[in-house]
Amino acid sequence: MLGAVTVRIDHVVERLRGLNVPFGNGPEAIDNGLTHDPLGSEGRVYFTSPDGHLFEVTVHPFTRRTSGRTSGGACSIGRCRP
Repeated sequence: MLGAVTVRIDHVVERLRGLNVPFGNGPEAIDNGLTHDPLGSEGRVYFTSPDGHLFEVTVHPFTRRTSGRTSGGACSIGRCRP
């Protein structure tokens, strides 16, 4: 899973459309053209790369905890941060 932190989901969709890559909001519906997340995040997009790999891009809101640390996290190609 790739977390889109600095990119809005509409930018991801715009790029996928520009490349004529089908996308959807679920791994079983990767070509329905939807981005709403039935699991509650800000947005979710699944697409398949030309070599057949399935990718998921999600956008989660970041909120503040009482400790001052940002909750949520971001993962990018094997590297995650809290």
